[in-house]
Amino acid sequence: MANKESNLAEYFPRDQLEDFSFSHTKIKKLLTSKYPVQEERVFKDKNQSANGLRIRVYPSSNATYFVEKRIRGASGGAKKRVIGKANEIDLFEARKTAYKFISWMAGGKDPYEELEKEKRENRVYTIRDAYNLYMDNRTIQKETRDRYERQKDVLSYIHIKRKQKWQDVESESQLVNTNTFKGKTDNLKSLLDADLNDITSQAVLCFHKSITNNHGHGNNKAFTEGDRVIQFLGSLYDTAIDIVNEKQDDEHYIKRNPIKIMYRARGRWNNPRGKAKRRHESLDTEHIAAHYQAIMQLKTLKNETRDDYPKMKYTNIPIPGAVRAHYFLRFMFWTGWRPGDVARIQWDQIETISENDKTYTVVSWNDKEAAERLKNGEPIYRVPLNQQAELVIKELEEIKSDKLNKAKKGEIKIRHDYDHNHVFLNVLENNHIKPNQHHYEKKIQELANTRFYPTGIYRKTFLTYGNELKINIYTLKRLVFHTQNYFDVTSGYIKTHRQVLLDASEKIANYLNSYISPKLIQPEPSKQIIEVSDVSIDNDIIDELTAQYGEDATRKTNDLIRIALALKTLNHSIYKKLELTTSEFAEFDDSDFAGD
Repeated sequence: MANKESNLAEYFPRDQLEDFSFSHTKIKKLLTSKYPVQEERVFKDKNQSANGLRIRVYPSSNATYFVEKRIRGASGGAKKRVIGKANEIDLFEARKTAYKFISWMAGGKDPYEELEKEKRENRVYTIRDAYNLYMDNRTIQKETRDRYERQKDVLSYIHIKRKQKWQDVESESQLVNTNTFKGKTDNLKSLLDADLNDITSQAVLCFHKSITNNHGHGNNKAFTEGDRVIQFLGSLYDTAIDIVNEKQDDEHYIKRNPIKIMYRARGRWNNPRGKAKRRHESLDTEHIAAHYQAIMQLKTLKNETRDDYPKMKYTNIPIPGAVRAHYFLRFMFWTGWRPGDVARIQWDQIETISENDKTYTVVSWNDKEAAERLKNGEPIYRVPLNQQAELVIKELEEIKSDKLNKAKKGEIKIRHDYDHNHVFLNVLENNHIKPNQHHYEKKIQELANTRFYPTGIYRKTFLTYGNELKINIYTLKRLVFHTQNYFDVTSGYIKTHRQVLLDASEKIANYLNSYISPKLIQPEPSKQIIEVSDVSIDNDIIDELTAQYGEDATRKTNDLIRIALALKTLNHSIYKKLELTTSEFAEFDDSDFAGD
């Protein structure tokens, strides 16, 4: 120990307080030596550029730079202000900071307060910071939060090269949209990390084009999404300007909202003033059959084997994502419900209830807002499912039950976080399916060989054909779960019987089914369509009708079905006799139908 002490003496005095000229070598020696001093010591830098720098050394070889001076105008003696740890700050930087501290103290300013002020003034607020400010302390529904996250993700796809500056963006070609870019992103920087003050109005126009051109589905451009994301960016700016400028006590700290360029002249937005009009189109009647068959094909869809990719998955079994999408899209086809609502349906919402000697499979919805705001509003109301939608639920029930039984027997394993609550699960089965099934929307277009239809088309189709069938508007609204708070006051006084809802739902389903299986019914849009499902006609009757009516035999067959079902409704006793009529036993003879 004695030898080490003597060896260090020329670099750093140990036993007495002594001023000396600091150097990088001496400081490094200090920090790498064991027990550089026997007890805590303070030394002053005698170098000409020291600027009052001092160092406090501890026996553990830790050391701290600081300055000591009386702050002019402050009561008391000299004040010590720490600059930082010697092993974290370069000696040159420590001397530079010491000069700044001494100057502030000589002017009556506390260095700590000045540093905080500098930190606030020099802070860079990014688009990511603006998003966090926008979301802080907000109580919003999960689906709304998910929508905001989606829009933030779209912004995060926009990049420029690291050597470029956001202020210099003048063309869409300067942007890299990673929604379509498949290369490395190490040399790119994201829009989310851009300084709010660096985004120009010209750059905003480029962002708008990039999103519109790169986030569409099929051959379509993302006109609506392009508008919505830029509007969302404008909201982030407004929030940041309100909060940050007030906090900085400077109304020009965040200089401006560059999104305002979109409103300066016509033609900037994809839709008039950025407001998308509600789409009125529905599935074309000539496409209904092919489209639905494509949905059904998803259930058994497999990947094709490839010689250049021998490890291709799901060539022998259906693709799990396609199977999930099949049930999700098929249910919406027959109900017309919103994708977000369907995706979040839970098993405890599905009930089997009995009313008036009839059994219904219903989905319950909680509508507390309606109960509070509307007279006679129902806090819970139950929408009955038509046969086609009910069949989807039963198939999913069987799949889940079979999976859990096999897991109980040890034949398979399920995830520890398996989602037991949601009806429509994602591929991992740990959460509900995503409402936007863009990949399988495009696959359906490919399989059906028709134009592209987004998921929301099923709702529009269901409502459009319900309207053509002259279904009461309030019944139709209830049927597709237009929550009651969107109704007018009159609707609060109208009670829709559950059987009426079911009949209307079956009517629309049968109308759609008539295009899928046209041999059963040739629908007339302006007339009521009678329920038909799994109807079989004796070959003898078909042969007789064909012999008599030729090409009109199908129409005559449909007429017979309509007459029979009309009798079922209008005169049940006669219908029962018809039902009992067979080739061996006939309640009616041909003479019963002969004219006078």
